[in-house]
Amino acid sequence: MTHIDEQNKLAAKIIDHVFCGMVETDPESFFKAYLQDVHTPVEVPSVLGGTTWTSVSGLDSYASEAQVMKASENHDWLYPKEPIESIEQLNSFIQRSDFMQGSRSFEAKDVYRSDDVARSFSVFHSRNIIDSNNIADCNWVWDSEFLLGCTRSGESTFSIGLTEGIQCSGSYRVYGSRAITQSFFIKNCYDLQDSIFCSHLKNKQYCVANMQYTKEEYRVLKKKIFEWLF
Repeated sequence: MTHIDEQNKLAAKIIDHVFCGMVETDPESFFKAYLQDVHTPVEVPSVLGGTTWTSVSGLDSYASEAQVMKASENHDWLYPKEPIESIEQLNSFIQRSDFMQGSRSFEAKDVYRSDDVARSFSVFHSRNIIDSNNIADCNWVWDSEFLLGCTRSGESTFSIGLTEGIQCSGSYRVYGSRAITQSFFIKNCYDLQDSIFCSHLKNKQYCVANMQYTKEEYRVLKKKIFEWLF
């Protein structure tokens, strides 16, 4: 199984969990349709050969962290002192080692096409990931697991498309909210469960478009909304 296959398998597991099997789609199609706004690492040429993945785009030169570490076994990156007599000469000296490290990781395992990952494992095509596992296509995530397409979010599990979401689970498209469970298209809410298209609510359950429903009414309406949207 390739790394892409593993990533798609993970994404499929997260999608199935979040939508409780009510949305049938393959992970690649789902990402292209609903999660294109996530800033994931980009692949760039390495000055030491091959390519690397970076979260800092727009620079002139890159090399993977592994390549630099290997080169450092025989090179401490100091050069013999020479006189600097022009800006052109200074620039030529700078260029010898002026490249950004990519594919960086620290105490991480099974990290693929990612950059800046610490104390995490099973991370795919993501950047700035800390103390997390089973993460795909994410940017700036901490203390989380089983997230897909999330940004600046933490302490969450089995969620998709969080942006500044904290303590979320089983949710999709949550913005600037905390303690959200099994909810969809949520903005600026706190302690919300089983709700769709709600904003600014607190301590609520079974709401749609900021209207209160019974559990059974919500279940029926949720199915209709998913059919309309997906």
